Amino acid sequence: MKRVFSNKWLTLTLVGVLFVAGYEWGIMPLVRYNNRLNVKLSLLEKDISELFVLKEQYQELVNEIEVQGKQSNPRAFNLLSYIQEASDSLGVKSYIKSMRPTQRDIDEMHREETVSMELSKVPLNEFVSSLYLLETALDTVWIVQATCHPDAQEGMDIDLTVSAIVDKEPTQSQRRSEKTSLRRAMSTQQ
Repeated sequence: MKRVFSNKWLTLTLVGVLFVAGYEWGIMPLVRYNNRLNVKLSLLEKDISELFVLKEQYQELVNEIEVQGKQSNPRAFNLLSYIQEASDSLGVKSYIKSMRPTQRDIDEMHREETVSMELSKVPLNEFVSSLYLLETALDTVWIVQATCHPDAQEGMDIDLTVSAIVDKEPTQSQRRSEKTSLRRAMSTQQ
């Protein structure tokens, strides 16, 4: 009887140990994983709700600018200077790590200027307002690419490419031909 009784205790102890081991190494990792997923999901839901709010703000700004109309592009326009002035006035200049301007000729009268920028730790609301201003202030300026790398504690790291079509300054020969054509036009009117 004693032997049967000790076998029962041994079996119960073994079952108890297996239950605790199964719980600790089988069930608890799944519970911890589920908790981590729930935390990540709640953070993503928060980010998505912020993006929807920012989308609404952006759309409101778009509607306002359409009502007001857009400015025209001045002849002596420089995209790099324009971006520097705009970023200074918006208070995002301190977030700019680098700016790389490039340009290419499109035809005799126009060229495309492009500025690639790297911004670091930009708060999302400041970025959206500056992005909106850059794209809507002039008809010929547009955002080519914006790549955002979120950092939950300090803001967004952003790679931004802005382009503009600008008028070239006329060359000396173009100025001469314009003067000549103006003289001809004036002489035919008289």
